Amino acid sequence: MDDIPLAPLNEGPRGRSPAGAPRPGHHGPGSFQEPPRRSFFYQALTALIGGIVGLAPLAAGVAVYLDPLRRKKTAASAVPVTSLDRIPDATSADAYVGLYKITANRQDAWNQYPNEPVGAVYLVVPKGTKEVKALNATCPHLGCFVDLQQSDKGYTFKCPCHTSAFHGDGSRIMPCVSPRDMDELKCDVVERNGRFDVSVVFENFQPGLEEKKPKT
Repeated sequence: MDDIPLAPLNEGPRGRSPAGAPRPGHHGPGSFQEPPRRSFFYQALTALIGGIVGLAPLAAGVAVYLDPLRRKKTAASAVPVTSLDRIPDATSADAYVGLYKITANRQDAWNQYPNEPVGAVYLVVPKGTKEVKALNATCPHLGCFVDLQQSDKGYTFKCPCHTSAFHGDGSRIMPCVSPRDMDELKCDVVERNGRFDVSVVFENFQPGLEEKKPKT
């Protein structure tokens, strides 16, 4: 008697197992289903919201870190420079008082530097006055230190870098490469028991400009 081919065991109709799993090697219609577009949209939206929520603490941290940079610079205060027994006589020429280094408590965005050298000033008494004048010792051209020169006509200042020259009161000797006169600073002279205490509101200004603009 001829052998009768037997059907594969555990196989249901239409080539599928009773559990509904596809037969190995079977790639017929319906064996693969594409994820719904709505599900993909929800996943993308969830990822986007999660990213935004995650950026919130990061932005807060950056804002705290950069907060000192957004603070306004405090106004410069008067720095005691020297005490004078008397104001020099300036009836004939500009009288030179002295060169004084300025130290102050400097602060940047995050750090404080106590008694930090910040510059120097020349103190002079312009001709025909009794008032002490404070001049920043740096040249307004490119910030070089200005030297003092004395002659029979009085005191003058000269920049060794680019030959800018100034009168004893800080005004330019023309022609002059400096775009402006020496930077004058506010100077307070207070008499106490016959002595003159001199304080200067010290500032450094941006070089190379016709207008005095404080450095930030």
